[in-house]
Amino acid sequence: TQSCVIVKKPGSETVYFIFTADELAGSKGLEYSVVDMTLNDGLGAVVLKNQLLLSPISEKLTAVRNKNGKGWWILVHQWNSNAFYSYPFDANGVGTPVISKTGSVHRDVGSKNKSESIGYMKCSPNGKKLAEAICYIPENSIEVYDFDNATGTVSNPLLLPSIGNAYGVSFSPDNSKLYVSYQSGGAGVIQYDMSSADIAKSAVRVSRTDSSRYGALQIGPDGKIYIAKLGQFLDAIINPNNPGKACGFKRNYVNLRSMYSTFGLPDFFILRTSGLKLNRGNDTVVCDKSLVLDARNKGASYLWSNGQKEQKITVSKSGTYWVTVSENSESVSDTIRVKFRKPIKLNLGKDTTICGGICPLDGGNSGLSYRWSTGASTQVYVATVSGTYAVTVSDGICVKSDSVKVTFLSPGNPVVPVKEFKPNNGGLNDHFDYVLNDVFAFTVRIRTKRGKLLYETNSMRKRWDGNFEGKEVPKGDYNWEIQYKSTCTRDKIMTIKGVVTIL
Repeated sequence: TQSCVIVKKPGSETVYFIFTADELAGSKGLEYSVVDMTLNDGLGAVVLKNQLLLSPISEKLTAVRNKNGKGWWILVHQWNSNAFYSYPFDANGVGTPVISKTGSVHRDVGSKNKSESIGYMKCSPNGKKLAEAICYIPENSIEVYDFDNATGTVSNPLLLPSIGNAYGVSFSPDNSKLYVSYQSGGAGVIQYDMSSADIAKSAVRVSRTDSSRYGALQIGPDGKIYIAKLGQFLDAIINPNNPGKACGFKRNYVNLRSMYSTFGLPDFFILRTSGLKLNRGNDTVVCDKSLVLDARNKGASYLWSNGQKEQKITVSKSGTYWVTVSENSESVSDTIRVKFRKPIKLNLGKDTTICGGICPLDGGNSGLSYRWSTGASTQVYVATVSGTYAVTVSDGICVKSDSVKVTFLSPGNPVVPVKEFKPNNGGLNDHFDYVLNDVFAFTVRIRTKRGKLLYETNSMRKRWDGNFEGKEVPKGDYNWEIQYKSTCTRDKIMTIKGVVTIL
């Protein structure tokens, strides 16, 4: 199941220890070999081979960073025993194991070929939990333990009931979930919530219903969990930190093409330390042309899924982006899915001045939702008074706002309330009167019915008193004409006409 773990010797950049586990509790048990990559012109050479540490053991082998970050624990489970062996591994090499006797005994219960030794064992990325699957026994077991990465001690066993032959185990990158895969029984992949008061009852099947026989579960450098199965595809869990179906199980996520998968994947350790903190946030929809992704952790080394190595990258295409941040031989990874949507185009225009009347304001984008500053919810709002008008347009995800200032000016029409007057009437209705609003360049003319000009002025203070050349004109009707320019009309000359009666 877990035949090999390769760990760089602490304090060295060129020496690697290869830890191996024999199959089916075989006599070779746990052994290690040493490779020096400075030899053989940089291709490396084995300098120490097959050094036996413990035999027999189950097909379970994993490595966990110790608490101080300067070394590792190499973990195995003894066969015909309930003992975990935690071997310290640091700059001095492999040390004396810490033995923890807890949980079930790993032994042959009837298979005669020791197939009960099959099944994965994994630690959580923070080094605080340990899980293992004991595969081929009548009452298949999934066991979860506390692990102390300071002392190497395994304790507090928790038995989770299974519904088939559990094989692979993996914690989520943020340590909050445990995933278990099944080779049979139709269970597929199950998720457990490690924060639940009753972890067993938190079980949720996240895989699709099919006949797949699932193997290893392995966190990749992009933060996804990849799932081995028989055939030419790997399945994947895209957002393994999310609860239940929100974890995003994807069938046939990786096409191996001419290659073929059985049940194994290489062990790869995603390290979580207190020094490096990374959270790209939830998957997001972007209503813009680009988005800046920031891996933070200034001064670290960065590797993005698109090959860039800067702290910040700018993306403009929909897709899934992951980043691995490394510092002092420690790494942390996270993934975010970004979907770009066409942004809403909204333009109410420039601030405007209108000569009376109305001003229709159009939010455009027919069929979307609208919220005007006046409380209206229609696409078009008709403004009738001066003020600043704002609208927010939304398609349910993307939102766009704009505002415009509208100023209404008086049209400047002179008002002539007098239809008749009597000259020399003691100040009571004894002249041709009018009211001027926002008017300039003003001219008044009075004519007879035949068109003779009797009176003309451009003084806004003067009024015609019904006299012509010092004499009162005869009673009757006279035509008047007012020409003017106003604030609204500016240089355009406007004309109004009418008739006034002399009594």
